[in-house]
Amino acid sequence: MTTTEHKGAVPAAVAPRKDPVRTANYLLYGAIAGICSKTATAPLERLRILQMVEHLHGGEGRYQGILRPLLIIAREEGIRGYWKGNATNVVRIIPTSAARFYTFEIYKTFLRRFVRRDQLNTGEVLLASASAGTTAAVVTFPMDFVRTRLTVQTAGNTYYRGVTNAVLSIYRQEGLLGFYKGVTAAVLNTAPYIAINFTTYEKLKEYTQAGGGSPGTVLSLAMGAIAGTLATTISYPADLIRKRIIVQEMGGKEGTYGGISDAVRKIMREEGPKGFYRGLTATYLKVVPSTAVTWWVIELCRSLSTNP
Repeated sequence: MTTTEHKGAVPAAVAPRKDPVRTANYLLYGAIAGICSKTATAPLERLRILQMVEHLHGGEGRYQGILRPLLIIAREEGIRGYWKGNATNVVRIIPTSAARFYTFEIYKTFLRRFVRRDQLNTGEVLLASASAGTTAAVVTFPMDFVRTRLTVQTAGNTYYRGVTNAVLSIYRQEGLLGFYKGVTAAVLNTAPYIAINFTTYEKLKEYTQAGGGSPGTVLSLAMGAIAGTLATTISYPADLIRKRIIVQEMGGKEGTYGGISDAVRKIMREEGPKGFYRGLTATYLKVVPSTAVTWWVIELCRSLSTNP
């Protein structure tokens, strides 16, 4: 009996793929991609969150549109107002993005070994990416919670003086579990978003790069934009509900919604179907370049690692 026939050996035909990029590297790649994409699109990120939640603060229509609300922010808060909450956002996105890409590779590797083949089908990629999104969402949710609270503050509604003050105030007023208000909605939003985003990009890459290798800059940006737009359209209502639940008790106010199902009923009754898509235009303007930049940076990092 030859050495390749010993008991427990994995047949060569089904041996797991050896990725030229170490899985652990995706922790760094994801972190770099997250910093670049979030900082570049911070003004639109703040605008879309303000549009999502203004209904709760009596500012109906104040931040609707694109140019006018951006001018309002600049006039009342200065240019720095566009990046309010971005420091917290960057701190949050580093572990979030790193966890998403790292766990995505981990789950893909596990599934390849489980199904005993190198190429995963669409359903299996969806499962791996949804699992990665769920893992990242749960682990980093408290940071997202604080970041959202800071981001929605305006010149006339300021409750926290900074990250530390926000953390201490939330803990005193809402307790430790307060940092996890909306976590279910976050998972319901993040899991399908990451599943659709990652799967769409992976399948587009397989289709366009049948011979292997990395896509060029333009193609990578285009595929990332398509993946992000599709994922956002499908998962947006859950993201809106998540953010409203997070901010509804700011400053010790009584919550408007008793939970996800109550939020769905009230939004439908008071605002109609359009209420679930407040801020969608600004989100598209943010997500398209943000996701495109994220995937481009990931591909650039892969390329630099495999071709030093």
